[in-house]
Order: sequence, then structure tokens, then C-alpha cells
Amino acid sequence: TAGEQIANLKGVVGGTLRIGALLTFGRGVLPAWIATMIAAYPSIKISLKTGTSDFIEQHLASGSIDLGLSFIPPTAAGLCHEELFNEEIFLVVGKEHALAGKHEVDLEEFRGLAFGAVSQQWTARRIVDSFLSQLGIDHRVTIEIDDLQALLKIISRNQVCGLLTRMVVSDYPDVRLIPIKCKPLYIKYGVIWPCDATLRPAAK
Repeated sequence: TAGEQIANLKGVVGGTLRIGALLTFGRGVLPAWIATMIAAYPSIKISLKTGTSDFIEQHLASGSIDLGLSFIPPTAAGLCHEELFNEEIFLVVGKEHALAGKHEVDLEEFRGLAFGAVSQQWTARRIVDSFLSQLGIDHRVTIEIDDLQALLKIISRNQVCGLLTRMVVSDYPDVRLIPIKCKPLYIKYGVIWPCDATLRPAAK
């Protein structure tokens, strides 16, 4: 697990670890990682920034953080990465949606559906768009909003779908996650850092 990977870090005895993490990490994955780190290395000070993947990559480039926990592979040149885990993307609908009773959905069923999504400044949106475009699947985005909680509320109350991971919706019980059959889509998450940087001791 990611927690075990952090626990296996060698030679970390003190100093400051400056991390940038995706906003969605903060609600579930990140607290467990930080707890593991603090228990294993109580002398370390952790400084945390949260934001989009572009935000994290910009801060890595400027040197204001040591490591990023983000989508991989990174989009910016000069960044190395190591995979931690991946997550499947589901069709997310409200409990009253016409597809809510289905156990799985085919990509062809996306045609004609109304979708809600974050804007294309989000890497996850660009990954989904690219995947569907390669398959020739046109998904009609009728609502674009960068507030994930607002997006989930809209999905839960309307005949609007989303394409999201379980981690994003884990704290939101009013939606259903329907697996995509035949060609499931996965998003990869990992640690990223500048390839040419000398890591601070706490980041090694």
C-alpha cells in the first residue's frame, strides 16, 4: 500500500518534507499517509500544499515543494515519477437516474447522455476526454464546474452523469458508481519530483 511505501523510506531522521498533493487526496488517502510518516519519523516536519496537478507541477518546478502526490505520468518535462496505485473510473449517477439500476454500462451507452465534469484545466478531465476520443465516443458535457462537491450534488439531483473515481465520491453517499464494461479506464497516481533536483534529506 502507499502507507507501506512511505513507511519503507530509508534514512529519514529529521528535517522538513514539503509535499504537494491533489485536493482529492486530502479527504481519505493523505491523512493515513501522514499518520504513518509521523509515527515512523517523529522528527520530521511536514509542510503540505493541495491543489490541481498543474499547481503541483508548477511548485515542483519553482522548488517550493520537494515531492508531489499527483497523476502520473506528469505533463511537464523534467519530472520523474513512481506509481503508487491506480483507480478505476466509473459512470457516476444519482439514485433516481435512468441508469441507476444497472450493474454495468457499455461505452456506447454514453451517446446521448448529459455529463457534468470539471474543466479541462484538470488533468483527470483531459485523461478522460483523450480516452473517449481515441475510441470515437462523444460524451456531451452540459455542465462544467471545478467545485467537485457542487458537481456531485448536481449529479445526485439531476439526470446528469459523471466520470469519476471511487476516491472522489467516497464521502458522498447520494450517488451510484456503475462499472464500465469491456474497456475500463484507470487513472494512475504516484510520487513526482524534479529529475535533476537534489532532494532534501527528508524527501529521500
